Amino acid sequence: MTNREIIRFTKKWNLPIVGGCLFSLIFFYWYARLDPDYYTLRDDGVITLSHAKNLVDYGFIGVGPSGERVEGYSAPVQFFIYALTYLITGADFSTFAKSQTLFCTFALGFLFALYFNEKIYFSVIATAATAISLTQLTSFIQWHGSGMENAITHTLFALTVYILFKFARDRHIDLKLAIVPFLASISRIEGIYHIFPLLLIFSAYWVTFEKSAKGILFFAASTLLWVAYNVWRFYYFGDLTPNTAYAQDISISNRIDTIVSMPQWFLNSSTDLSKAIFSAHGGYFILAALPFTVFVSWKKSYGLLFTLSLSLLTTAWLNPFVFGPTRLDITRSTTQMAFFVFVAIFCIFYSVKSHKSLLLTPLLIPAGFLIHRLNYVTPYDMCCTITYFDQFRHEFTKIANDENLPRPTISNPDLGVISWHKQFNIVDLGGLGSQVIAKIKKGPILANYFFDYAAPDIIESHEYWSCLYYDTIFSDPRFSERYIPVRQREGRWESCGDTVLPVGIWIRKDVQKKSMSPERRLIDDLAKGLNIEILSIELAHCQSRESELDACTYVARTAYRFLPELRLSGKFDQLLTVFESSRTRDFDDFLLTGFRDGKANEKAISFIQSVFYYPHRISMP
Repeated sequence: MTNREIIRFTKKWNLPIVGGCLFSLIFFYWYARLDPDYYTLRDDGVITLSHAKNLVDYGFIGVGPSGERVEGYSAPVQFFIYALTYLITGADFSTFAKSQTLFCTFALGFLFALYFNEKIYFSVIATAATAISLTQLTSFIQWHGSGMENAITHTLFALTVYILFKFARDRHIDLKLAIVPFLASISRIEGIYHIFPLLLIFSAYWVTFEKSAKGILFFAASTLLWVAYNVWRFYYFGDLTPNTAYAQDISISNRIDTIVSMPQWFLNSSTDLSKAIFSAHGGYFILAALPFTVFVSWKKSYGLLFTLSLSLLTTAWLNPFVFGPTRLDITRSTTQMAFFVFVAIFCIFYSVKSHKSLLLTPLLIPAGFLIHRLNYVTPYDMCCTITYFDQFRHEFTKIANDENLPRPTISNPDLGVISWHKQFNIVDLGGLGSQVIAKIKKGPILANYFFDYAAPDIIESHEYWSCLYYDTIFSDPRFSERYIPVRQREGRWESCGDTVLPVGIWIRKDVQKKSMSPERRLIDDLAKGLNIEILSIELAHCQSRESELDACTYVARTAYRFLPELRLSGKFDQLLTVFESSRTRDFDDFLLTGFRDGKANEKAISFIQSVFYYPHRISMP
């Protein structure tokens, strides 16, 4: 580069770099003063990273080494970024989370400074003021540093708004940048709800002021990328509804019906949630600033920037009406609102005529302090830190080692850190990581599936989940008949009243080292060598001696336990032939082919339902 090019480059990027540094210094000064257990490394964030690690380590998207394909995460962009990062560097979830927070914090400051880079001093002061203000909005700053997808969402939404603003300022559209709003639209699975209105507003702006349809073309390109991504999702997972929605009982059709009918309870609850979001993310600051728009002399591009910011504020505010309360924290999925509150405010400041701007300071500064005092939320312990759950992983590991039990199947409700390490297969009581559990968890066939088919080796549960599953699992006689406590105590939960709940860890008797069960002998035999013939003989022998339809499911479960090794050894196709004559073939196929077939769970559920409701229709070979 020539000296002139270096000088031009320096002038162009000095200001946003200063903005990025300001955000980083101010944010991390605040983080250093906060108890990290309050906000860092939430277990739900590690769930997304666990799916990505599974793709790299085992070749499919899921949470367990043996299967199945499952979309148990809501943050596709974070998933893909970590998959690539882990593939190249092998970084663990802690390193990635810290790097994500650092990078995204710098990027936010970088972009904020770019919004106002035509006035250098204004840009620096506005960037510093925004960074300080955001550290005082507890929900925003804690979720930004949590290791969940919030920081990526903040950055991609800020970048989307910036490129639309820059197109307007430069009066030129670069269609290649349609990738940016597309990525923003999948930063969370429902991100299109926030991004679609931005693209509509921009295309209308372009038609109105530039008299061109190219804005519509940009809108179409971004939307088509989103459509293509969802076509891939349907092809890969066999469903457009993510497993997270099944697990959390989210039904799009039911939601639409409720929105249309607008019953009073729905209106009241959604209004309360919207008020909480508005307050938590600084909505009252923008209300205080709005009256000063009468002093504004808008440039077209800044009018667009202000309108785009208001759009994101509006969709965040209305989010509870469309999606209901967010898991973990009602403000978690809308934290981007806080950033755009200050983009909108400084759009007003930037566009006020200079001689009238003196009116703003004496009026808005005391108003801002009053609003902060009335709405400030002290730092709080957000759900759910990995520290608590990692102790269970260590207990599971010790049990497996003591029992000489290879790759046990764990059933517990906390998926993230336990599944990230890939030591266990998972039957997820939370539903996120198990398609069958998510789809039948409230039905009468759950106990049959859990005890007679899935039959996890180790179960862990604490009060809330013991209450939730008390009637279907923990009060079922098969629980005490087939499982023995490793540790157990009595617990209670408010919604279960005086019911005494089992809390602890249990191991299935048939897989204990001292057990003489056919399943334990088969496990030990396969552990010595991956001999497919052993499985074939065991299945045939079992089906000849057992009359119960599900009595031989342990053969498929044992093969499932060693499935990664069987795939790696090239014996997978031979393995499938073993179960062609199985009485429970649809379930066996789900276990053994779920890693490559997103729809395998549907056949398994249909089969189990048929056995439960119409046992006389099931014929045995």
